[in-house]
Amino acid sequence: MRLRTAGYLIGAAFLAGFALMYARAVTWERDHNPQPLVLPISLAPGTIRTPEIKIDLNRDYDIVIDFEENPLRDERINIDIAWQLWDGTTTAAQGSSVNKPWQDWGGTVERTLGRFKGKAGHRYTLTLQVNPETSSLNHAGPILKVQIPRGLWEDYGAGLFIRRLASYAVGVIGLLIVGGSFLSRAGQRKNLSLSPE
Repeated sequence: MRLRTAGYLIGAAFLAGFALMYARAVTWERDHNPQPLVLPISLAPGTIRTPEIKIDLNRDYDIVIDFEENPLRDERINIDIAWQLWDGTTTAAQGSSVNKPWQDWGGTVERTLGRFKGKAGHRYTLTLQVNPETSSLNHAGPILKVQIPRGLWEDYGAGLFIRRLASYAVGVIGLLIVGGSFLSRAGQRKNLSLSPE
């Protein structure tokens, strides 16, 4: 009897652990955005100022512009966009897109503008100065993004997968313990009812 009661308690503890681990994994995923800015923009000459960019992770972030591949088939020119990252009223980083690489990600062409070291909890704004020769790419649907480097996306995804998998494993163990305790109790009741008095 005590063993079965202990089984129920241990199983319940495992199930509570599962609920806690799963909730933490979901919260971590929600609070750690790998792309804190996705903003369609116009490449007409002039200045672009973004809304606030909330950074969740202490790591490098890339500033890129994504284009649809088809309109750019023969137009991968050396675009000239100067950028400045603001942390309040202080310049946190600055740079230019000149001589930065183009990358093709399965139908999306990406142009790197630069990289900065983000600090978790900080809120940045980004200012772009678009020069006239860049406006010829405006027809390709440019989207400005601030994101963790694409090479780290697999690590980020693997971390989320491991957190969720661990919570599922704890939940399954809890269910097996509770189920085993229940079957043991049901088996003992059956044996008691069949035994002669």
